[in-house]
Amino acid sequence: MFPEKVDKVVLDGNVNVQEYYSGWEVQSISSLDSVVQGFYDGCVANPEECALAKEGQTSQDVSNAVDTFLATLRYSPIVVKMDDDSMIITYDKVKSFMFESMYRPASWPAVAVLLDLLVQGNSTGYVETLEQMAQGGNGTDREAPDAFKGIRCGDVAFRADTLSAFDPFKDAVVPTSKWGGLDFGLDNIMQCAPWKMRAKEVYSGSWSDIRTRNPLLIIGNTYDPVTPLISARNNSAAFVGSVVLQHNGYGHCSIAQPSLCSAKYVQAYFNNGTLPAPGTICEVDVPLFSSETWTNAFSSISLNGTTTGMAKRSVEDSALLKAMTGLSRSPARYGRA
Repeated sequence: MFPEKVDKVVLDGNVNVQEYYSGWEVQSISSLDSVVQGFYDGCVANPEECALAKEGQTSQDVSNAVDTFLATLRYSPIVVKMDDDSMIITYDKVKSFMFESMYRPASWPAVAVLLDLLVQGNSTGYVETLEQMAQGGNGTDREAPDAFKGIRCGDVAFRADTLSAFDPFKDAVVPTSKWGGLDFGLDNIMQCAPWKMRAKEVYSGSWSDIRTRNPLLIIGNTYDPVTPLISARNNSAAFVGSVVLQHNGYGHCSIAQPSLCSAKYVQAYFNNGTLPAPGTICEVDVPLFSSETWTNAFSSISLNGTTTGMAKRSVEDSALLKAMTGLSRSPARYGRA
């Protein structure tokens, strides 16, 4: 609301601001198919860490096996009887936990275990494993808190009280993702359209030539399931002097698949106001479905070539990477972005 008064701001995981306030978010899941493809590609590239990977299979073969199972499950839910209880495995539940896992690549090995059990017909094993993971805080399936709806729905402009009012939006958003356009593309708009309250202060100004006290650092993942890189670029166009740092990784926000390169640009920005050069791309440092630790990956790195520098860098980088890895494995996921 007062861009001239804030100091330094990093925007990571960008919703297209104009679509957000209108409530007409067509762009949100435009990278989702690429993220899902990354799940299958990463699985086949690291078969020792991915239960779905079978000898001789391509990523398309693995994807086809899961899609075939889901197509059957859509119309034929599975009832699993336990000791004194039962669980119904439905298309909605399985597809939703898959979608939520796309936020956090660190959860993908666990997701592959669950999907493999289902594809192999071991529904009892799926339920037992899911319960064990829930007890261990795996966090692959969490509800969004009510605050999410209260904030978003109070901000957005679109309101409707008939299903036909959603048809133009459905026609626009469904084609943006073959995997999830219909299943998830309408989530936000359906939740907020009947919302009765409006926020006391809703921004209604211009989205061009906005001048901040310091230029913004805007970060966008190449493969983000709900806040695509194009949204980061669109937002940057509104803020004078801002720069987009492309984080060439998967998941929601740059911490989902950490990169020392990205982290150091953030550090430099907050420490001395330095922005990366326009067009900068930061690579992530550990492959998807990898058992390699961040400490091992960077233990031998030196950026200045001196022994003293290597020792100092190792301590600093290890601490930074440990912190980022902890964040990437956090189970909390606060609703759709």
